[in-house]
Amino acid sequence: MSVKKALLIIMMLCASAASWAQSVTMVSIKPLAMIHNALLPDRSVEILLPSNKNLHDYALSVGDMRRLKEASVFFWLGDHNEHFLIKLEKRFAKDAQWHALAANSDHIWLDPAKQSQLIEAMAKVLVAQYPNEQMRIEENKKQLIQSLQAWKLRWTMQYLPYQEKAFLLGHDAFLPFSQGLGLKAAVMYRSGHSHGHVHSGAQTLTLIQQRIANNEIRCAIEEPDVSFAQLAGRFPKLKRYTLQPAGGDIALNEKAYMAFLESSAQQLYQCLKAE
Repeated sequence: MSVKKALLIIMMLCASAASWAQSVTMVSIKPLAMIHNALLPDRSVEILLPSNKNLHDYALSVGDMRRLKEASVFFWLGDHNEHFLIKLEKRFAKDAQWHALAANSDHIWLDPAKQSQLIEAMAKVLVAQYPNEQMRIEENKKQLIQSLQAWKLRWTMQYLPYQEKAFLLGHDAFLPFSQGLGLKAAVMYRSGHSHGHVHSGAQTLTLIQQRIANNEIRCAIEEPDVSFAQLAGRFPKLKRYTLQPAGGDIALNEKAYMAFLESSAQQLYQCLKAE
């Protein structure tokens, strides 16, 4: 090989490395970063929304807009879930790759019946983006889906004694989660419009209070911006447990997604067991 040809190859490799270094992959919410890490553990990814914020009506800051503009690849759920990003897709997608992974599904990352669809969608994009990593992505995808199937079976069995036990939810995020694991008696009370839902109303609240007083409901699931503190003040026996739909403080690594689901299932189980 001539010196000139060798130098040309070195320059091409350097240019490729520089391009790779400038590439920024971003996801809208932390659970998508968890799945990305499971599929490609050594690829860094940035997260747009803080894990304690509501994805349905989040207000982007100037800093968020700047970070979003700098992203070369962006994974999001789609306009059905993240309305605040609809106009920005038209603005930024011409300069970056935007991938809507779940256009018609609510809280899909928490739905045991649909989680594999989300994983398949992201894996497909990653294979197209990194064709040299196809075998590794496919193997990691297979292992993650198998782990999910085993997790679902284990917790469905664990929840069997509690299938008909009523518990209180204030947001739809954990409704598919609980139903997908065989729990049938979730009682919804939506206390405001922060999640895009209509207030449940006074009549529903009265019925819930009666059921709590009769010991039919002993467990309430809260979220960072959903609280049943007032109900608990009136009914001290009501047990409250907080679940984090966007991942909370779970450390990001290749096992984060399963750790997040396991923690959520454990918290719900403790709530259901409350006497």
